[in-house]
Amino acid sequence: MESIALLLLLSLSTTPPAEVAEPLPVASPAPLVLVQDDFNDQMKAAGDDAEKLWALYQWTQEDKKRSKYAKRVLIKLLKVDPEHAEGHAALGHTRFDDQWFETDRELETYKKKRALELGLVDWKGEWVEPDDLPYLRKGLQKDSRGLWFDPEVKKKLAEGWVQQDLVWIAPDEKANVEKGLWKCGTKWLSLEEADEFHSYLGEPWIIPDGKAVAHSFASRATAQRALAIANQAYFDVSKATGTNSDLPVPFALTRDQEQFLKFCDGDEEYDHPMLEPRALSTQLRATYADLWFDFENKRYLGMGATFWDPAVEHADKYAINDVRMAYGLSFMETLDPATKAIDEVFARKEVEPRFVLDRINGRQLPEWIHFGVAAYTSRWFIDTSVGQGGNPNWAPQWSATNIRSQGNLDPLNTILEFQIAADNTNTNKLVNEAGLLVAFCVDGKDVAVTQKWNAVFDALRKGGDVQSAVGELRKTFLKSEDALRAFAKL
Repeated sequence: MESIALLLLLSLSTTPPAEVAEPLPVASPAPLVLVQDDFNDQMKAAGDDAEKLWALYQWTQEDKKRSKYAKRVLIKLLKVDPEHAEGHAALGHTRFDDQWFETDRELETYKKKRALELGLVDWKGEWVEPDDLPYLRKGLQKDSRGLWFDPEVKKKLAEGWVQQDLVWIAPDEKANVEKGLWKCGTKWLSLEEADEFHSYLGEPWIIPDGKAVAHSFASRATAQRALAIANQAYFDVSKATGTNSDLPVPFALTRDQEQFLKFCDGDEEYDHPMLEPRALSTQLRATYADLWFDFENKRYLGMGATFWDPAVEHADKYAINDVRMAYGLSFMETLDPATKAIDEVFARKEVEPRFVLDRINGRQLPEWIHFGVAAYTSRWFIDTSVGQGGNPNWAPQWSATNIRSQGNLDPLNTILEFQIAADNTNTNKLVNEAGLLVAFCVDGKDVAVTQKWNAVFDALRKGGDVQSAVGELRKTFLKSEDALRAFAKL
């Protein structure tokens, strides 16, 4: 047994050993480099060198682990070079008015402050010149030369359309215009037929001419005479307010007093709504059509309105004052519109008589100024059109005579409170007296009063505190009553 065991042991010992894999070489560990240490070294190396700091910022953008250092580099870069444009841009800053702003809110705050300092006003989130507002409200745009244009007009002219008054005539109908016919609805009519067509409420002539647009139910010839008066009135209303505008101002002209009252009060026969709920038309020959809305085209058509019947004795003389008054009321509304109240009506898609109060309260200027400027234009203007030997002061003298014949000048507080109404028999006189106050401001040569008056319209144009300016004007008036009476010889 022992020999067998020995042989087995010998046989095992002579068997070649199994192949064993050699162990892999152990790599020596790479030197450990921390991003922070690397950044600190590079930051230290960049020092206060803007170029190197900008290169270091770019290095931070090459790897996500480095990006957390980007802002720290940019902050130092801007300390070294406050005007480094790329650095500001990388931080999301905005360049405006030679300054950098870190946030949109900071920029908007600056813009508002600067705009107010420059006398600009807000228009749908943009700061614009006050004189631009009337154009913007009409949807006009300004071209590269700074001239205003209507994009719709530009488009139609390019397509070969022509205008007949404010009616666009398609290229294939232009021959009718050359024949002297007028587009009335879908028909082409002679002038006489067109006058008849436009004589009914709801279908006025709409005739533009210079600084005015007549919405006329009177004949075209009468409307054109009224437009000539309105264009003369522009000079006086512009003089009174210190405002110049290229936009034509609308006014309404009815063919006689009966139609004027129907125009203001409403006429069921022609489905014509009430436009003047205060019924001032019973006291005045010219008033304001407050409730005139075109909901289909989303246009507010409120405007001054009057009448002219050439068949009535002395009608032409009355028309000089009446048309001027209507035009002046319209002009003041374009200058000081009740935009919010108007927008609310369109939002409701209906208009109620209370809109009159909303409109008055929504304007910046008090009503005595609105009516006063119109009355100045109508009754207290200096008539520069009179010929040699004529009296350019006939209107102020006539108006002062009217005040004297009606009990002389009311207390100033009564005029400034301006409580006009259909049942107030003093309404016509108050309107005349408001015109006198404006005449005193414009032509009275009282430096203190004129300065306060100008300050009111300056505040209106620049978005300033109009209410305070009006208050200061009132105080000055109360101190100048003797000078006012002397001016008007009352």
